[in-house]
Parts: sequence; structure tokens; C-alpha cells
Amino acid sequence: MELFCAIPFPEQSDTFTAGQKKRYQNILNRCDNKEIISRYYSPVAYKRLNYHMIDNTQYLIAVYDQDRSEGRGLGQALNYAVKQNLRITFIHPDTAEASEYKAE
Repeated sequence: MELFCAIPFPEQSDTFTAGQKKRYQNILNRCDNKEIISRYYSPVAYKRLNYHMIDNTQYLIAVYDQDRSEGRGLGQALNYAVKQNLRITFIHPDTAEASEYKAE
């Protein structure tokens, strides 16, 4: 298995805390391949990121509690994944319980 990192824009981590920046850099250092999706921040950068990730995978694992009131971007990515007929597994961030996506 390879770790591929899709980066929405180069300055993504500029507003991260020191701890978040350290974690982010650690992940980037360990990834096999990375790609910057947009040259600069724009509201569309994250949408392009979501679509790029979904278009380049066959199976989605989402660490998500399925609370639809949060995570507009994540919701957008999941909706797109469903439309692309991807298999989706959710892993709850608090309990680590895994469940398969079931259409509502």
C-alpha cells in the first residue's frame, strides 16, 4: 500500500498550530507521492481536492462519525464518492468502530 498525499494548495499549513504543522510534516515526509492540486487558496481549491481524491481511488475509508451537521467539505466528498459508486467504509474517530456505507 502506498501513501499518496493530495495537497489543496502550498500554504495549506500556514494557519496550523505548531503541533499540527509537526504532524502534517511528518505525514508528508512519509508519503510515497504527493501532488499539489491548486497553486493558491480559493474556495474551489478544496472542492478540486475532494474530486481529485475520489477520481483517483477505488475504495474510500473515511474516519468520520457520520454527523451530517459538520464537515461540509467531507460531506461533499462523500456525496461525490457515492455518485461514483465507490465502496465506502467509515471508521468512527472516537470508537474505531468500522461500518460499511449504506444508501439512505
